[in-house]
Formats: sequence, structure tokens, C-alpha cells
Amino acid sequence: MAKILFFSPNSAVLSFADPEALVAEALREEGNEIIYITCGKAFSDYCISMSANGLTYESSIEQKKKICSLCEYHKLRIKQDFKFDGYDLESVLEEKDFLEISNLVSSVSKENFIKFCIDTIPIGKISLYEVLLQHKKINLDFGEAEWREYLTALKHSLISYYAARKIIQKEKPDAIVAYSPEYSVNHAFCLYGKSINIPFYFLHAGGNLRHFLGTLAIGKNHTLIFFKTIMTHWNSFKDIPVDASILSLISDHFIELFSGTHAWVYSAKKVNGVFDLRARFNINKDQKILVATMSSYDERFSGESIGTVEKNFVPIFPTQIHWVTELIEYLKSHPEFFLIVRVHPREFPNKREGVRSDHSRLLERIFHALPSNVAVNWPDDNISLYDIAGEADVFLNAWSNVGKEMSLLGIPVVIYSQDLIFYPADLNYLGSSKKDYFAKIELALKEGWSFERIRRTYRWYALDHKYSLFDISDRYPESIKRINLVQRGIRKFFRKIVPASDAWFRQMDRKYIEKRKRPISSGKLVHELIIGDKDSVLDILDPESIKRVTEKQETKFLKREMKRLLHTLYSEQEIKSNTSIPLLKNIKAFIES
Repeated sequence: MAKILFFSPNSAVLSFADPEALVAEALREEGNEIIYITCGKAFSDYCISMSANGLTYESSIEQKKKICSLCEYHKLRIKQDFKFDGYDLESVLEEKDFLEISNLVSSVSKENFIKFCIDTIPIGKISLYEVLLQHKKINLDFGEAEWREYLTALKHSLISYYAARKIIQKEKPDAIVAYSPEYSVNHAFCLYGKSINIPFYFLHAGGNLRHFLGTLAIGKNHTLIFFKTIMTHWNSFKDIPVDASILSLISDHFIELFSGTHAWVYSAKKVNGVFDLRARFNINKDQKILVATMSSYDERFSGESIGTVEKNFVPIFPTQIHWVTELIEYLKSHPEFFLIVRVHPREFPNKREGVRSDHSRLLERIFHALPSNVAVNWPDDNISLYDIAGEADVFLNAWSNVGKEMSLLGIPVVIYSQDLIFYPADLNYLGSSKKDYFAKIELALKEGWSFERIRRTYRWYALDHKYSLFDISDRYPESIKRINLVQRGIRKFFRKIVPASDAWFRQMDRKYIEKRKRPISSGKLVHELIIGDKDSVLDILDPESIKRVTEKQETKFLKREMKRLLHTLYSEQEIKSNTSIPLLKNIKAFIES
């Protein structure tokens, strides 16, 4: 069988480390040899484990040491519990390696860092990832504090790369597995393997917010490449009706979105009751409502900068600012329309990040002297996306997931590039030129809400949230453990005093990991994926093997799911009354048809 190397430097991030261990165990049960590589405090200046546990680069040495100790504790727990053999990075490097690394870092300047390579590997570029994300940058102009942080990331990437050369040359693995290999130290390790023809595979939690801990995306290369890969399978799946259990799973995800409480949900919670969008933005009752949903550009910029996001295409609007500017010009000659420009909440400090983006400052400059039929929905308005959806006629999307979310509610969406999005363009209206884009807006307004759009989008989510993922729910929880307000308050209090405490609480929640009785049931499929050198599980799955239902049955199941969503969005009294909210009326009419 094969030798598979797991690069696992973030033992203190339990949502990384535990699934990694379960997959490694399953592969070993299939007869493969597992080499388990951990940090050993090699990244003690600042690392992903520290960031995930609430620290910043500027946090104290004492706080960082606590996370290192926590990481060591979990590493030992996993290695003992699963009986993994391997190395700490720290143990394989010699004093001369660290001296050479230090000299290399000293040779890097703001003028040459982007071209800095080792053995043709672009270490200078890949070390940008976390710094760009954490500071929400859209350019490579660094302040002094940002530059120091970048040099630390570069040093850690070099440590990872030097260790990779030694370990991989000695062990000669057949494949490398890492959780989120976009992270710079993971990236450096994996790219060395790839440079000598050893493929690497990523792990990442599934996209369903209610069930994401119970599923894993596993595929060759990087996460975003995987999303583009599964889109190539869409034509093989889009005509397959979806059964009730999968439709229900997808609805669970949307109910979690509507709540606005999940850590990965940026939108505010929907108001209790009907939200009067027209009154809020002073929209005339006869005007059609267009909503332009912007995306946080720094996430795309970071991916483009390190080479994991494609940028060798030219969309009809080169930037979101060009796009919105042209929309505003279009509205000047269309008083019958009203445009709401929704700025992405990530652009400003929010419940997950305390940093404001550079892009947000550019947006403020263009949003002045707006025509009377254009308004901006800023994050501090605290308006839920799903309150806006109630009255919106058409959504206009850059590359946000909103494009598929609104489609699932039956609302038409217009996009201006199929290359920017990570879902099939045929869920939306696609403009092929500026002239065609504005024509598509008018066509979307004319054709309006559609049940068939709901059907098609549920089928995409079935591919995205079910068929393309590995199920690990037999050994890992399908949903986040719910805690009450008192427990949440206690955890918040201790997290402020001891940043590492949250991981300790989560460890208490997950005692099941130490009581395992068998490997994950999907282990054989994971083995076939990696040993077969496949890109994704969809290269193994035969569409004909999927449980079949008729389209008539699917329609019946969809009515039931839309009823669930409707009762989550609106109260029983609102649903029964003859409301003027278009989304409510459209869904209700479909359910009752």
C-alpha cells in the first residue's frame, strides 16, 4: 500500500486536528502507512493556532506560550490515542538550518519579496496569505508593523520548507495531506512535495453550516480549485431529482443562515416580523428593487496573490467599484428602479474580525452625491440580507455566495462573470457584455420569481453539500453543540482571561474522540481517492448510483422544505395574513399549488 504524510502543525485547532486524525486513522485501516508531522513549537512567534484562539501578532509572549502548550497537549493526546508515528518540525532542523533561514529572511526587502524563491518555489508570495487576510489588504504596500508580521510568516514558511525537504527525502511518501493548504506553512510544505511529483490533498469542513462538522471536503491541490473542479461535474447531476433527506439537509443550512448567529454568517439576524424595506430606504411603491451584493475583495486578492485563485481573465467590469459605478449611472436614467448597494459586512469590524478593510475606504469615496433612487446598505445598518430578500425583485451579484442563496429562494440574480463565482453560472442570469448585462437585468425583472430556479439550486446544493463530500458524522458531530446563554457567558469570560480556554472547553465537548470504536465509514472512499490519484470523490461516484426519486416526488418534497423555510422567516400570523411581502406571497402560492 501507500505511505501518506499528514502535515498537521495546528493541534490546538481541534476542528482541524480531530478530522485530520480520523482520516489518517481510516487510511491506516485500509493498509496505508501514516507519517504524522507536527509543529513542536517551530512557529512559536505566531501561528494559525494562536489566531484561532483569539491572539494577534502583537499578543504577549506569555499568551503565545500558553497556546504552544495547548498545542503540545493536544498533539500528545492525538498521537497517543491514535498511535501515530512521525516528527516535530523542530526536531528535524539543525542550528545551521535556522542560521541559513535567518540569513535568507534578512536578504528580503519590500522591493524584492514578491520575487523571492527557493528551488523555484515562490516562498515570498505564498507567505503573504494570512497577513493579507488578517489586515484585509487589497495591495502589497505594507506598513512597518505589517512588514514585521510578513517577515515572521516568511521565516515560518522557510522553516516548513526546509523541514519538508528533509522529511520528504527521507520518507518518500506517495501523497501529502494537509488541512487548508492555503496557509503559508502548509503551502510551503506541500509545494516542496509537488515539486518532486508528490501530490497533495486538502481537508476542509463541509459548507453546510448546520452539519459542517460531520462532513469533509477532500480533494487534490487547493480548496478553491476543488470548488471549480466540482462545477465541471454539474452537467452530470443537474437533471437528477433530489430525495427528501438531502433536501432537508440543505434546508437546515439555510435555517442556520437565517438565524445570523453562526460564526461564519456575516449577515445580521432577520427581524422578528415583517421588515418594511421600502419605508427604511424611502422607496416608492411603484419602483422595482434591485440589490447589488458586494464581496470582500481582500479574500480574493489574497488568493490571487498566492496563486490559488485564477486571475487570467478580464470580466466586463474590471473591479467591483467599476461595476457599482456603472450601476449608479444606469439608475440615473431608470427612475422606475431603486438600487440598494449592500456593502459586505466583512469590510468592517464584525463578530469574527476586528479590522476594517482598505477596500471599504475606497467605497466611501464613491458613495457620495448619489441619485435619489440609489441607497447604500452599510454593515452598521444591522439589516439582515433576508429582510431585504423579502421585497427585492432582482439581486445583482459580484462573486458572493448570495448569488446561489437568493436563487434557492426563487429570486432572480444577475452576474457579470462566470469566472468569479464558485457555483454554476446557469443558476443566475449572466451578462456577456456591458450592454447584455443591463439587458439581463431587465429580462430578470420581466421573468421574476421562479420555482424552477429553486429546484435547480437545491440540486446544486445537493452536489455541493452532499455528493462531493465525505461523511464522517459516524465519528464526529453533525452540528455544533448548542450551549445556553449562561454557558456562553462563562466561556466568554474565561476566553478574555485565558485565550486558550475556549479550546479546553471544546475538548471537554468532544470526549467522543477518545471513545472511538471504529474508523470512519467513508475511509475506503478516501483511500480510493488518494491511492487512485483522483481530484475529488466525484471522479469515483457514479451518478447512476444515487438514490432515485421522480421529479413529481421531488416537487412534493420541495414544497415541504419551502414551508420549513417560510415558517423560519415569518410568523404563523404573517403567513396566514394577506401580506404584501413578495417573497412570502410567492413561496406561499407555490406551497399551496
